[in-house]
Amino acid sequence: TAALGQVLAADILADIDSPPFAKSLRDGYAVRAADCTGSCAVLQVIEEVAAGALPTKPVGPGQAARIFTGAPLPEGADAVVMQEHATADSGAVRVIDPGVKPGQWV
Repeated sequence: TAALGQVLAADILADIDSPPFAKSLRDGYAVRAADCTGSCAVLQVIEEVAAGALPTKPVGPGQAARIFTGAPLPEGADAVVMQEHATADSGAVRVIDPGVKPGQWV
């Protein structure tokens, strides 16, 4: 309680990222941005990656992984599409976000 209301005299910077991996900042789908350049890409969902779990498969061309906030991005994926911008249907997902860019929600 002695520090309550006090201000530091210098900035504090971390010397490592924590956690030390690229992670999803939203619930949705880990994708390759290059696969989502059209207005309605349809991708095969290859696995689900929960927070606290590790991906087991790389995301290849035409593929996506269902991913949850805080989960590590699978190899090959470079963006996350929020679940609100996708429609799942029997092993596939239709991405309705035409502006997917590398690094999005990562």
